[in-house]
Amino acid sequence: MLLLIVSAGLLDFLGFITFNLSMATDYVAVVSPIAATAPAVTIALAYFILKEKAVTNQKIGIIAILTGLILISLV
Repeated sequence: MLLLIVSAGLLDFLGFITFNLSMATDYVAVVSPIAATAPAVTIALAYFILKEKAVTNQKIGIIAILTGLILISLV
């Protein structure tokens, strides 16, 4: 359990550092939507680790976020 907690803390720290470094560059239009995918990542981890089922609203939200990311990255 300690390994899981340390891994989560390290990944959160790396995400925070990466987000701040990206905001310092000109990629704000790409970084902001990627940061908005945090709920999708939480739902995906709950699905794979805790074997929870996603409801329709959650699935639609994940698809909408990923579609928005793809469209923004094309610009």
